Amino acid sequence: MQPESPLFQKRNTDRIHGEALNEAQEQELAKKTRQALEYPDAMEQSELIGLVAENEFLENLNSHLSVDNGEIITIGRLSSLDPRAEAKLFQPHNKAESEQHPGVEFATSVIGFDVKHRYRDPYDKNKDTGQLLLFKLDHGDADMTAKDLELGTNCRFGAFIREGNVQPFAIEMIEDDRDGGQERMQLNHLDPEQDGEEHTAVRDEIRMFLQQRQQDS
Repeated sequence: MQPESPLFQKRNTDRIHGEALNEAQEQELAKKTRQALEYPDAMEQSELIGLVAENEFLENLNSHLSVDNGEIITIGRLSSLDPRAEAKLFQPHNKAESEQHPGVEFATSVIGFDVKHRYRDPYDKNKDTGQLLLFKLDHGDADMTAKDLELGTNCRFGAFIREGNVQPFAIEMIEDDRDGGQERMQLNHLDPEQDGEEHTAVRDEIRMFLQQRQQDS
């Protein structure tokens, strides 16, 4: 269909152009984020014992991924045989003071994990499905570690990097009526229309992280 054709003229070319541009920008953001996660400042292994405790963030997260999507963050082929999770640690990319807490510097840093498809056969090889990025908020002098991640205190937001897409999410604890009102983790994917403010904020934080990594390189 040529631009001079009347069939071309009757199409909403502005919308098509906008969609193509947004898709290209999305793929570029995902590519740069994936590349940045390949070069952490440090690596750290945590052993996930398999019994999900209320305050064990990584165990809850690994269990949630496995149950809902058949994915895991443990590096072994079976969590029960090799329950280690390998975290990619990054120096804070943003430090700022809050008017509500004068004199205290807050630091935001990224913690990354490779996400793998979970196989039940210990002889099968887990297949990487993408990357998991978490934002950790702590005081400026805090240690660079994933072992003190605590939902609702220093970690509530992140994103999956999959197949050329950045998928922001929020993590919350909700009461499960099926389990006597016990709290369980819920991972909510942020919709750009329904959760526009938080969806945009997560993506902006990723761009800030990428900008800082580029300046440090």
